[in-house]
Amino acid sequence: MSTQIITALCFFIFSILVLAVSFALLSKSKPVIRKYIRISTVLYITGTMLVMVITAVKPAVSMTFIWLSEIFVFAIYAVSSCMIVYFVKKFAAGENPTANHKPD
Repeated sequence: MSTQIITALCFFIFSILVLAVSFALLSKSKPVIRKYIRISTVLYITGTMLVMVITAVKPAVSMTFIWLSEIFVFAIYAVSSCMIVYFVKKFAAGENPTANHKPD
């Protein structure tokens, strides 16, 4: 096994562990956050799986490509997860009306 395949496999295993951690840590949070974070995590797993498949099909791919791909896939996952939490906490329906909202 080449270093490229080992690196891609390690990131794939890490993404599976992130899914397991999301099940453990988000068990008591809001159902909306829990659902969308898990969906986002599954998309992260598919991104790392794609990089792993590309590495397995073409083992001559450079390490720079693998590291950049994995970094960008994780960055997209992290930003998506943060945005989900932010929007649910900031704009949760019925919890805090805005300053311009006047009851009828």
